[in-house]
Amino acid sequence: MEKAAMRHVPDEAALERYRREVAVKLQNYRALNAVCKKGQIVFAGSSLMEEFPIAEFVQNDTLPICVYNRGVSGAVTGDLISYLDVVVLGLAPSKVFLNIGTNDLSDPVFEVEALSSRYEIILQKIAEHLPETEVYMMAFYPMNEGAAGGSAFGGRTNERIARANTVLCALAGHTPRCRYIDVNQGLYDKNGALRAEFTYDGVHMYVAAYEIVYRNLRRYLKGE
Repeated sequence: MEKAAMRHVPDEAALERYRREVAVKLQNYRALNAVCKKGQIVFAGSSLMEEFPIAEFVQNDTLPICVYNRGVSGAVTGDLISYLDVVVLGLAPSKVFLNIGTNDLSDPVFEVEALSSRYEIILQKIAEHLPETEVYMMAFYPMNEGAAGGSAFGGRTNERIARANTVLCALAGHTPRCRYIDVNQGLYDKNGALRAEFTYDGVHMYVAAYEIVYRNLRRYLKGE
């Protein structure tokens, strides 16, 4: 369950279950980090990243790389900041791909421009601990507002997503070793929304959509 969505339904039991799930996930990530190779590629973010089958795509490709997915479903930017050591820093990656912040946008009172300051903290921490690491800030995927069922994702809309992408693009433009990448070509319908056949709830995507994202992303994995 998306944490941002849960905020609109004051259910403390559900929130506590979510906290426990995240704690277990982070514990497992710490254990995995101890046996993972350093200097590889890390994908970090929320459920849209956790559900990205990037390791499977890479395994069936010809790229001589190793990718670790450290997505955490329901995460907001503040969450990523709090456990950045587990999902990024502990792996000492050569490249980091970030997709975090759409859950922030689900909060109707969250100011889109606030994403810049949150990302600045994330980028600063990475630069301090891993000065040679390259960061790729992925454009947020479009959503299908009709399929999302009205207020199911709170204040998240394609208009707010587009504004957020503009904010992140501007931030990347003046941040060393950071690049904003839009790998969404092929996801849009004629109205600029996420194609209905690519999503099961208006936001989260089927593998077919991720296959398109991977094709768009591949050149960045290769270092082009």
